[in-house]
Amino acid sequence: MIGSSAFVEERLAQRVPPAEPKVGANGRFWLHSTSWPIVKRPTWGELSVYFNLDNGSGKIRGVYAYRNLAAVPIFQAWLAPFASMGATTVAASDNTGPDNEYMQMVGVPGFQFIQDWNDYGRMHHTSMDTFDHLDADDMRQASIILASFLWNAANADKPFPRRPLPTEPSRTAPAK
Repeated sequence: MIGSSAFVEERLAQRVPPAEPKVGANGRFWLHSTSWPIVKRPTWGELSVYFNLDNGSGKIRGVYAYRNLAAVPIFQAWLAPFASMGATTVAASDNTGPDNEYMQMVGVPGFQFIQDWNDYGRMHHTSMDTFDHLDADDMRQASIILASFLWNAANADKPFPRRPLPTEPSRTAPAK
């Protein structure tokens, strides 16, 4: 997540650091994700959509739409050809922890695939996180679906729909 936060700060947008910055393992961006304003970089609009596939070799079962309701029907159409492979779910909700959260924090569409965890949950980012734990059939299925999503996004007639850029909450409207 350190690399993701650095990419967002360098290429997409920056948030003004808080008056009393804290030091954290995941970099500065995460720790001041609620500071304002969000300052877009000139390259902010160049990234159409970001897909994160980071839960090992488990089969893709669907995708989280991260409350981007305009993405739901798009993802349903894109997943339809893969129903026989077990990928059918489009969850309108979000998921916490993956690298795409940094994209969402600055209004860039970033999505995480829903995957089988297999044994990966206990091995993720440990010394056991090695190629010999991969499942070749699951990797093929995930590769096909990811390639299809990338192809569809790259060949879309319109830019991928974005949620509004987050705005600073006020006392009268505390959450947006």
